[in-house]
Amino acid sequence: MTYSKKRPLPPAVKYASRHFQNIWIADGSTLEALFHKLESLQDVPIGALAGKICTVVDLLTRLPMQVWTNWLFYAILIDLADAVAEELALPFERIYLEMV
Repeated sequence: MTYSKKRPLPPAVKYASRHFQNIWIADGSTLEALFHKLESLQDVPIGALAGKICTVVDLLTRLPMQVWTNWLFYAILIDLADAVAEELALPFERIYLEMV
């Protein structure tokens, strides 16, 4: 895909880009799902690749900003959820990790 032919930004992203210097998104997955998507390590039995991966990507440039794997994933997710709760002035218990 060339940049001249990429899909137009959704209205919400256009709006946010006018108000924020950076727009980052986080994507979490298991390492098994990642390797399956990449069609790598097909001969490894299911369940043999323990671990998690989290990638933070700049939404506008689609460039990765940071990648974490394994046990750090959960710790960083908790820290991020805490920052979201603080920014929204909500108790941490009101933040669902699946939504961060």
